[in-house]
Amino acid sequence: MAAELNGTYVLYATVIPGKGYLGLTVLSGFDAVAVAAPHAHGDGGTGADVAMIREAGHSVGNASSSARNILASREAQLMVHAIATALTRYGTISGEDGRSIIRHIKEGELLEITVIPPRGNQRKLTHTVRHGDTIMSIPIDTILNPADTDQATQTNSDQRRKKIPASIRTTPNALSAVTVPPRKKTE
Repeated sequence: MAAELNGTYVLYATVIPGKGYLGLTVLSGFDAVAVAAPHAHGDGGTGADVAMIREAGHSVGNASSSARNILASREAQLMVHAIATALTRYGTISGEDGRSIIRHIKEGELLEITVIPPRGNQRKLTHTVRHGDTIMSIPIDTILNPADTDQATQTNSDQRRKKIPASIRTTPNALSAVTVPPRKKTE
């Protein structure tokens, strides 16, 4: 993962043990940062990697620091997890498989959402969903105060949005695409 994010092409990776290794990533060329990544994150069994970095004339500390920086973002952590999952499942993946996983996380998938208000007029929306996003279907009446649903104006929409718990609210405009019909008054 660190190799691809650092611009070095990965030919393949495996977690199937071989003679002298428990796992192996084959790169298109030497990349001290990629070699230092496991060591930088405290993984065991990296003595040969550290020796390789030193023999190539690089600083283990600098390479480790660069590896930590490259892998620090949430997106990079999602990529590491997805690659690790693929390796656990298949044992060996090609570099192209890894790049496909990276592209999928960066670009996401197009999701079609159907909004079905109580009075009909169903609408379809599209939204890009990325790895790690949470998708929820919540009846709008369960999170809104009935007094706030008398009018479906933008002002009321803004007020309702503030009342949605932060654990449910995903974006400032998450509810703006959903039309909330006024409740019928009961006597």
